[in-house]
Amino acid sequence: MAAVREVDSAVERYLSRWRTLCMDYKNGAMSPDEYRGEARSLRERMEKLESLLLVLEHAPDAESYQKALKQIYVAMVPAEQAVDLQVEFGVLAQKPGESQYSVVPPNGSMPTGTNVYFTLRTSAQAHVYLYQETPAGGINVMFPHPQMPMANPLPAGKDLRIPPQPGFFTLEAEGVGLEQVHIVASVEPLTRLETALGKQNTTADELACGARDLSYNPGTACGGAQARTFGLAQPGDAPGVSMKAANTAGATSIHQIFAFQHTP
Repeated sequence: MAAVREVDSAVERYLSRWRTLCMDYKNGAMSPDEYRGEARSLRERMEKLESLLLVLEHAPDAESYQKALKQIYVAMVPAEQAVDLQVEFGVLAQKPGESQYSVVPPNGSMPTGTNVYFTLRTSAQAHVYLYQETPAGGINVMFPHPQMPMANPLPAGKDLRIPPQPGFFTLEAEGVGLEQVHIVASVEPLTRLETALGKQNTTADELACGARDLSYNPGTACGGAQARTFGLAQPGDAPGVSMKAANTAGATSIHQIFAFQHTP
């Protein structure tokens, strides 16, 4: 709803400018070249909106609808106002007996003793939080970490390694089963999540609530909404990338899960 309101406001501004454009030209407030350039830009923008609205109207499911809405949002809302946050996340594993690290796809498997590091690249400066949820329900905070020489916010457009070389994480024997790495990225710091990550007995539900920066209510509800991941995700399509994620239209953060099977 926030995204739709922003798009509506932007369209109203464009239509208002369209109505005053000819008057400005006739009054000598702009040159013929300036008039033609701005008129062309406005016309192209509105034509693009029309085609994108058709895609939105015929979206076959909720995920397709969100992707179409995001396209409209980025296309229509001014760049300085729109939030277009994208994350590329890689899981690189060196399994026992192997000499090289290789990319692990979502829902892949890794045995006990595997060494792992993560790669991360964000399209905008972002506050990033990584934590692991074990099969037994335990939480391991991987970033931010006081022993790592890097801290939030992380810079945009840079390939980062967590932990930095030559560090790595190791899969210990007690975590066999389905493991989940939560990836949270936000344009603004998420203070409630940071507080929850610093607690000794925090839960996955509490962290999920904090990832939305909503007040935590014991149980599974946060702010009236069920604790869940959010954002748009898809498998990686570039070397070294396990998955990609992006914010939905109007949102300023992402929360996605990379799941894998931890085998003996």
